[in-house]
Amino acid sequence: MSETFHDKSKTHPGLFVLDDETGITDVSADVVAMLGIPRSDFLGFSWGDLIHPDDVERVGLLYLERPDTGGPGTYMRLRSASGEWIPVNIRMSEMAGGGGLIGVVEDLRHQVDTAAWLDRFERVIALTSDYVGVTDTTGRFVYLNSAARVALGIGVDEEVSGNQSMDFFDEASKERMFSVIAAEMLADGGWSGDLTLKSRDGKLIPVSQVSSVHYNEQGEIDYFSSISRDMTAAIEYAALLVHAARHDVLTGLPNRVLFSELLTAAVARSDRSGRSVGVVFFDLDRFKVVNDSLGHAAGDDLLVEIGERISRAVRPGDTVARIGGDEFTVLLEDLPAQGAFEVVAAATSRVIEMLRLPLPSSTGDVFLEASAGIAIREANSRATPEEVVRDADLAMYEAKGYGRGGVVHFDEVFRKRVQHKYVVETGLRRALANDEFVVMYQPIVELSSGRITGAEALVRWRTPDGKLLYPSDFLWVAEESDLIVSIGEMVLDKALMQAKQWEALHLAMSVNVAERQLLLPGFVELVTELLARHKVEPARLLLEISERALIEQFDAQSVVLHRLRSIGVRVAVDDFGTGYSSLAHLRGLPIDVVKLDRAFVSGIVDSPEDRSVVAAVMMLTRALGLDVVAEGVERTEQAWVLGELGSRSAQGFLYSKAVSADEIGELLNKFNSVVHPTDSVKSG
Repeated sequence: MSETFHDKSKTHPGLFVLDDETGITDVSADVVAMLGIPRSDFLGFSWGDLIHPDDVERVGLLYLERPDTGGPGTYMRLRSASGEWIPVNIRMSEMAGGGGLIGVVEDLRHQVDTAAWLDRFERVIALTSDYVGVTDTTGRFVYLNSAARVALGIGVDEEVSGNQSMDFFDEASKERMFSVIAAEMLADGGWSGDLTLKSRDGKLIPVSQVSSVHYNEQGEIDYFSSISRDMTAAIEYAALLVHAARHDVLTGLPNRVLFSELLTAAVARSDRSGRSVGVVFFDLDRFKVVNDSLGHAAGDDLLVEIGERISRAVRPGDTVARIGGDEFTVLLEDLPAQGAFEVVAAATSRVIEMLRLPLPSSTGDVFLEASAGIAIREANSRATPEEVVRDADLAMYEAKGYGRGGVVHFDEVFRKRVQHKYVVETGLRRALANDEFVVMYQPIVELSSGRITGAEALVRWRTPDGKLLYPSDFLWVAEESDLIVSIGEMVLDKALMQAKQWEALHLAMSVNVAERQLLLPGFVELVTELLARHKVEPARLLLEISERALIEQFDAQSVVLHRLRSIGVRVAVDDFGTGYSSLAHLRGLPIDVVKLDRAFVSGIVDSPEDRSVVAAVMMLTRALGLDVVAEGVERTEQAWVLGELGSRSAQGFLYSKAVSADEIGELLNKFNSVVHPTDSVKSG
């Protein structure tokens, strides 16, 4: 069913003619449309038939109102054909010649709706948290909603017209209002921007305000309105975001971003003053182990305490920042041109000593140390702030290589070493891509029989110009980067390929494994895959791991070594004696062989102390069921003493340097000629 809606925006006043005796004698089409009553039905009606009962008393006024008196007419409600009571205003006047009365009917429904909507808007505005205000042309308030009254300190029952709006702005906002904003409002009809309100009690309220100019029908300014939003919470939140973006959440110290900004400013001041700037990069030694053991919550507490200790150890005014998990930096300004390093070194020593003190935790005291790198930038140096931090970082990593609590200064000597390292690293990457590495083999000899029972795979680098480089020339660079993993995998692959070719000779194959390789996820799977690819029995592979690596990552290494043992691969402790551990300390690991470092072997003939150490090692290894291979044997006397003390095997220049796989065959003919090829050969 369709409905016809009354379009109140298009109604026009209607006319009707009224005779006192006969009633309504005529109506215009607008009255017909307004009331929905056919024109024929009007004829003979009296107004009493249409007027709301409550409005009948006012009907008499119709006869008193005349146009010439300027009367506004009479309000009443008329019944429409649908029964709706329609509000109207009727003005009456006499027709010329006394022929009756003519009435003008004005539909008031649009005015009633407007009033209702204004009432609704007033209730909405009263409830909004924004401050809504209206002022007259003199700037005095004529309206304020509830939120504005509360914010400005104006009572709910107080007459607002007694308040000048300009009295509720701070001085800076008043100045802007008079100098800029007023002109913009008059020119554009409005303005929007940020201002600061001031309540009666002096509280300052930052607001975002929209102001408008309102004009009357004559084009004159009638009043002004404004809607203001309190920006206090937004500004505080933005400040928190800015602070969080430039500070470490855990310790509250400056983070990498803010530290970089402060260093940049310090460098600029240094260039003007002629004073130097220093940066120290600290990294906590073995913090990951402590963090994993105690839990991350306890680890966080330790980091907070460490940040506070560093701050207490440096000079007042020096900047301490946390730029990573367990990495802290210190910025030292205003250093003397001569003696800057001494000042920075003294502060660094205080920090390291402070960090060595026991750190309390829920499970007891924790002991940590830190490695540090120092970089000094002299005034008007070409070094950028980023390069200063990089230099300190590089020096710190160098210090970590020297052991716990080390300190390295990035000076000219160190710079040349870094440059050399870059050249070597670039060459290593090229060498991997071009297969420039070769694997050579040093035989391992059984002392009791003189037979070759195994070989140690040793890598060499043959450069494009034909030069053969030894591991001491390049492996230190590989070990400080990810290259040691790729090089180690290459050596293991080639060594197992060669072991397969020597299968009938029953030679054991020893391969060195770097700490980074061993702890790489998937290392055991890699070894398993290569053994299967080359069809080599796992027992013929002996992986050599340095004593130092086993000590520093004992728990993590233990897990990997037990997994290697489970697939049948044997393990040797390489360079034993250089890590200052004991076999008792390592006995929980699945170790098969101990390789005695050449430092003990070299003095075994002439030094009773070295001979006593070796004798003790031999006695303990026999008790633990381990084999011993003595490294660096160069004299027959050394071999004889080692045999007397109980060493089973040896290797060194006395027997052979590292040679190619083809040359191993010649050595086998020399050392093993009395041995039948099918005899069982014990591995060393």
